[in-house]
Amino acid sequence: MQNVLDTITMLYDRNFWLEIVMLIITGFNDSDEELKDIAEFLVSVSPDIPWHATAFHQHYKMTTPDNTSAPPRLVTTQGCTMCTLGTSPVMSTVRAHLLSAI
Repeated sequence: MQNVLDTITMLYDRNFWLEIVMLIITGFNDSDEELKDIAEFLVSVSPDIPWHATAFHQHYKMTTPDNTSAPPRLVTTQGCTMCTLGTSPVMSTVRAHLLSAI
């Protein structure tokens, strides 16, 4: 994981455009602590790095785990200014709320 964090920092320092895309999977990477840590890291590099959080949904042979049904508990108070949610009607309904909290 440290290689990924170092690469994000290096790309930003070299003025490359980058966006973070994260698949949120219930029970795997959706804890408040993990999302808070990600937000804090991204803000430490730049609060303006776009972070796209997408919901897992079952498809074809990928029938487990369960669909991400609830919106991730993103910690918007951490200062991320470019966080978006997608791929789920439930997640899309909270987009305006999250952005208004920034």
